[in-house]
Amino acid sequence: MRKSLRISLAVIVLTGCLLMMNELIQTANVRQYKHVVKDRLEAVKAFVVENETLMISEERSNLNQFAAETDEKLVLYGPKGDILYQSSPTTKDFQPFAASEQYQQADHQFGYAQSLKTADGHLLGYIKLKGDIPKLKGLFTLYFIIFLAGILFIFGYERFTRRFTKPLRDATDMAESLAVRAYETRISETGELKASVDLNRSLNTLARNLEKMTKSYQLQQDRLRTLIENIGSGLIFIDQSGQINLVNKTYQETFRQTTQDWINDDYQHAIPQQEVVEVIDETFLTEQRMSRQLRLPIHIERRHFDVSSVPILNNQQKLHGILVVFHDITELKKLEKVRRDFVANVSHELKTPVTSITGFAETLLDDGSNDDELTKSFLTIILNESKRLQTLIHDLLDLSKIEQDQFQISWDSVDIKTILDEIMLILKGKAEEKQIDLHIRHADPVHALGDAYRIRQIVINLINNAIAYTPEGGHVYAAIYDGGDHVQFQVSDTGIGIDEKQVPRIFERFYRVDKARSRDSGGTGLGLAIVKHLVEAHEGKINVGSVPGEGTTFTIVFKKSEIT
Repeated sequence: MRKSLRISLAVIVLTGCLLMMNELIQTANVRQYKHVVKDRLEAVKAFVVENETLMISEERSNLNQFAAETDEKLVLYGPKGDILYQSSPTTKDFQPFAASEQYQQADHQFGYAQSLKTADGHLLGYIKLKGDIPKLKGLFTLYFIIFLAGILFIFGYERFTRRFTKPLRDATDMAESLAVRAYETRISETGELKASVDLNRSLNTLARNLEKMTKSYQLQQDRLRTLIENIGSGLIFIDQSGQINLVNKTYQETFRQTTQDWINDDYQHAIPQQEVVEVIDETFLTEQRMSRQLRLPIHIERRHFDVSSVPILNNQQKLHGILVVFHDITELKKLEKVRRDFVANVSHELKTPVTSITGFAETLLDDGSNDDELTKSFLTIILNESKRLQTLIHDLLDLSKIEQDQFQISWDSVDIKTILDEIMLILKGKAEEKQIDLHIRHADPVHALGDAYRIRQIVINLINNAIAYTPEGGHVYAAIYDGGDHVQFQVSDTGIGIDEKQVPRIFERFYRVDKARSRDSGGTGLGLAIVKHLVEAHEGKINVGSVPGEGTTFTIVFKKSEIT
């Protein structure tokens, strides 16, 4: 299609050139003939003026000689326009005229006229010379030869282009495509020239290799980008000039910062944590790996991080950049603290009953008074402390079991109202001892999805805890609400309340808001820790609201059972 279009355009241009050339040749022919006619007219005019008698004599044979020497038709007029002489009768169409000099041209004829005057200005008459513009012979043959030569040149040039220029142009286009990374482009490996075929084959091989390398490189880049973005630690890459080149997604999410503006910015201005900047500065100075455990602020909290600044060296052992890794060790720090507190608390909790048991047993052994009442009193204390120790060990074992990965609950439809009524009967005596009023608020029976034994354990611990921390004469409220797609259980009291700073810690093992009061009440300090783990096992939620001196409210949300 492109080839036919090019040939058609070339033929049109060639035809136009021939038409233009024909017009120029015809114009030049007419112009030349005008000069010839004018020169001949001037010669005849000079002859007639010189021989004035020709205008009055009837013998004008000399004019016949002039007329015979040319193909033009000669007409001689008198002063009044009457024809005195004409070389051919066919010139009778000439009419007298008044102008002193003019020419006329009609079709392929041309006429030239002038007045005849003597030297003193006397008008002798007029003279006209008219002739046919000569036709140029052989123009059609010339045009045909030129046209044919042009057509042959066009086809020859097209063949030359196709054979020599086109392969080179195709190779150039292929190279330009490779330059803009269009590696999927291919070029024909067929042709008349072996050199061009070899070149095309080499370009195709290069394109395939580049495409393969690019896909492999892109795959590696995608994998590396995915790894960097989803790795569990925050990463920052800084080049050798100190500009930030990369900040991964984990860092942005951990520190809750938008870091798009950090790219190509100096790390000393971009990174807000001065402790981190100092670690990076030290790495730039020493070109050695630096690692520090820092406590960094994140909005309203402070978290612990193991910050490592690693120098990246090239093959010549020159610094190419620095990789900064932020590993969040907050949970590890908390775990270490919990373990330390656990050991200290267990030691402390076990020490009190064991000391009491040991002391009173030794007293009984050493005392020889045989006082039955004293002996009974000491044995009662030993029994109570033994029960307390037994309860503590039981709670520890139960909590340990609940925290194990393989711990499972028996899912069933549980009537919380029935459980609550039973527990109120059990704890009624304990509440009456402290003159505390127990209030139950519930409507129709509500069924939650869960383990009846474990839900019973949750309810007992919360109500028992409310009684323990409520002074005499107070009130404890237990309520059940139908939340539509969930069941809400709530325990409120008018006790001592919990300070806002202590709320996040009340679910820790052995943590006591009022240590003296809870220990006197016989609590182990593990009740709320057990409650928290059991609620999470039921895939529920627990919320705490408290005002110091006014009371505390625990709210637990269970899944609602569709089976009643």
